[in-house]
This record gives sequence, structure tokens and C-alpha cells, in this order.
Amino acid sequence: MPSFPDENEEKAFYDQSGDARTMTRRLVSLIENRLANILRTRLRADDAALNAMLGNAGYLQSFEAKILIAYLIRAIQPDLYRDLLTLNQLLNLLIPQVEPISFDNSEVANLIEKLHALRVYRELYESKADRWSSATATERTRTFILQNELADRRSQLRLCVRFYLDLLAKEDRSSHESQGTADTKKNSFVSEYPKKVANFETLTLAACRISHHSGDRRADGKAWWATVLFTRLCTIAVSILKITPHSSYFDRNLDNWDFGSVAALVRNVLECYFTFFYLSVEEVPDEEWKARITIMHLRDNISRLDLFRALDPNVDSSGYDKHTADLHSRLASNTFFMSLPEKQRLHFLKGQSALMLSQDEILLRMKEDVPNLRAMYRLFSAHVHSTPLAFYRTGEKDRGRGLENEVEKAYIGIALDFVSHYVQRGSRELVTIFPDLAQFLRSTTE
Repeated sequence: MPSFPDENEEKAFYDQSGDARTMTRRLVSLIENRLANILRTRLRADDAALNAMLGNAGYLQSFEAKILIAYLIRAIQPDLYRDLLTLNQLLNLLIPQVEPISFDNSEVANLIEKLHALRVYRELYESKADRWSSATATERTRTFILQNELADRRSQLRLCVRFYLDLLAKEDRSSHESQGTADTKKNSFVSEYPKKVANFETLTLAACRISHHSGDRRADGKAWWATVLFTRLCTIAVSILKITPHSSYFDRNLDNWDFGSVAALVRNVLECYFTFFYLSVEEVPDEEWKARITIMHLRDNISRLDLFRALDPNVDSSGYDKHTADLHSRLASNTFFMSLPEKQRLHFLKGQSALMLSQDEILLRMKEDVPNLRAMYRLFSAHVHSTPLAFYRTGEKDRGRGLENEVEKAYIGIALDFVSHYVQRGSRELVTIFPDLAQFLRSTTE
């Protein structure tokens, strides 16, 4: 829920009275106040100049002007920027109305329907509804509440505004914390870049030693898969070192600064760690673990057949079909798998999923900062898939051209800082499986 600086703002948010115009103006005023607060902390601390810009008769007195300047100084992200402009459109539609107007008005409804936040909440509800049969009582209650909040346009608008207020509150706190130090975080990662590289290199080399000494011993089940996945994690980490400027493994004859490639490999490490945790770290009953590994075998078998069929439609599938039947038989005799709802069982039997848990479910079990990790995952994914985020600012301050620049350096530093945590976490967890390897683990402060 959003936090409010005073009781009047809280009452304004929860006030359900009035038609669409009255309620929209009331909710927009809360957002406008948050934007003004952020601008006051981001701009030079000159009261006279700030009042001339943000006062009742100032140059930025309109909601739209505040949105534009907040976006231009990077105080709000593009998705929020677009949604706030849509809210401004809604406000401009409603203000001239003389007669009371309903949220069911087609123009009003169409603008609310355009809100990106609404689509996000609908997708969230659908994902929760799909897992209804296996959900806990608390999860079902939250799903029911969300269903009610999506039931009509009035509730949908309040739901989205609540989301915007939460985002702006976080940005406001961030602005206060960094007030008076322009680009502090970016400059910190630039100045500490050599330290970030050295720390990641130290952790990676320690992880490689652990991996090397775990690979020549007999192991089965969870322990064997731990050595396989940790080896892959180390191999990718070394590849990151080879393309990271200033690392000992970087080719100095080709001074190439490429955050996009680093980001893609960092996401690969993260996904490898997810599977490492899922198969080898989390303690689960034996039957559940057997179901997990069988589902993974099934996914591997089906995906390989799909690949070879794409290359040759007439490929002999008899061996794959026999293996699929065997894996289905194993699952049919697995007590954990058979305890799942029929809909889930049918889904997994198709071999379309390698894991029985979603990424968010794994993150919760890892006890990590899920919102932060999700945000970083999206950042890295943008470069894996070459979305507009990955290339729109090519050339700006020499970004994306392979040249050394502060932005590229700061982002690579952030990525190394992020991935270092999972290399170190994985190393510690493998040592838990093979305690005699502790001698190869170097502890560093995170």
C-alpha cells in the first residue's frame, strides 16, 4: 500500500465519492504532489527559482509539464511516463465536462484500458488464478482481492494510481538520499570499477578451484548435478572475465567495452544458479526431487526431438518416443507427482517445462530481494534479446560503440557487483555439499 505524508492525502486516496471527473482529479493531485516533491529534490536548492517553476503560477504548474520534466531528468521510467501522460489525457477529457460523467463512458474506459499498469495487474491475476488449486489460503485471499480490484473501471484506476504512488515514493526516497551528489551511484561504480573487477576475478578463480576439485570424485543424485551445474556457472563466469576490460583475462590488444555482452552472460549465470539451487541446494523430500529431475529429463528429451524434427521432418523418433514413455511411467509411480492437481500433471507431461517451479517461486525460496532481482533480470534480458533498451542510446556519450565511457563502465561495474554475489553464493553452497573443499573458498566482503 502507498504511504502518505499526512492524513488528508490518505483520505483523498480512499475517498470513493464523486463521478469520474471528481475522483480522477483527486487521485491525479496525489501523483502531481509526488512529482513536485521529486523535482524539488532533484533540482538546485534555490527556493525562489523553485517557486517560479513549481509554484501555483509557475512554469511547471500543469500536471503535463511536471511529467515531461520528470521524464527528461530521468526521475521516472518510460513505462511510468507513458501511463502518466495517459492519465493527463484522461484529466483533459474530464475537466471540460459540465454534467457528471461515469467511468463506464467509452472514452474514459478506453483511456484506462491503455494503462500499462492495468495490463501488468491483469497478467498477475491470471497467473495467480492458474495456480488457484495449489495456492495457500493467503494466496487465494490475495487473488480474490485482486479480482475485486479489477472488477470495474473505478477500482482499476485506483489500483493503477496506487502502483504509481508506490513507484514515486521510492523515487522520492532515492532523491532525498542522493540530494546534493549528482550521479553519485553511477560515479561510485565508475570510481570503484577496478575494485569490482578484481573482486569478481578473485571470486571466480576461487569458484574454479572448488569446481576443479569437486569434479574428480564420485557423487550421485543432488551432489552430481551440483558439480555439473557449478562447472557451467564457472565456465560462464570465466567468459565474463575474458570480455571485461581491466581483468587479467581481457585481450588488451582489442580494448572493447561492451556492457550488452556482459549483461547477456550475467543473465546466463543467474539462470544457471536458479537451476543449481532448484536441483541441488533446496532441501526437498526424496520423491519431490525425483519428480523434479524426471520432469527435467522429459523436457530435454522432448526439446531434442523438436530440434531434430525442425532440421529433418522425417527423423526417426522411435528412441525418443520410448524414452518419453519410460519417463511418463516413472512419473506415474511418483507419489509427489501424483499428488499434484491433474491440470499441473498434464502440463508437465507435455514436456514443455524443465522446472516445476516458476522463477518467482524459486526466488522466494532463495530468500533474495525479489523486486530488485526482477528489475536487474529485466535489464540483462533487454540485452540478451536486443530490445530497444539495448540500442536506443547507441552513440550517446560513446555508448554501445565499444569505446571506453563512464556509462558503459558504470553498468559493467553494476553487473559484476550483481553476479559476484551468485558466484560466491554458489561456491559456499557447493562447499556445504563437499565440506573438504572449504580450503579453496576465499571469503570476501560483499
